[in-house]
Amino acid sequence: MPLSAGDRFDQPTRISDVVKFEADSRYCREVQSVHIDAADTDDMVVGECLEWEIDAGTLDIDSWIKATAAADCDAILLEPLAADPDPAVEVYAERVVLVRGPAIVSLENLTYAAGFAAADVAASLAGEGILARTGPTYETLART
Repeated sequence: MPLSAGDRFDQPTRISDVVKFEADSRYCREVQSVHIDAADTDDMVVGECLEWEIDAGTLDIDSWIKATAAADCDAILLEPLAADPDPAVEVYAERVVLVRGPAIVSLENLTYAAGFAAADVAASLAGEGILARTGPTYETLART
């Protein structure tokens, strides 16, 4: 599949690219409203960091939006959402969102704004019981 401008070759496309462990998907995931603002023409991808906004957009619907600060990353999108190419159209849709832990996610496969520090994103998600880790999600114990 050809890449679009701005896409990474290894961009996560499946839930398993992002979620490495969760206690029970019936508890950790919810289908909730996700919103893309009219001015934003970028799609939301699997692994997008989200924040909760009350009265989002012109319809005043409480929904998840792209995180606007690293400290506001409270959930992770697990299904892609396409933005409308018309900059005057807002997008609202129901999508699966990882909203609480216990869960472990791959920090390098999360998507957030370039100015965010990875440590701040990980700390914010940890407040929801979602641990963001780099590399393998296990430790090797040294034998003595």
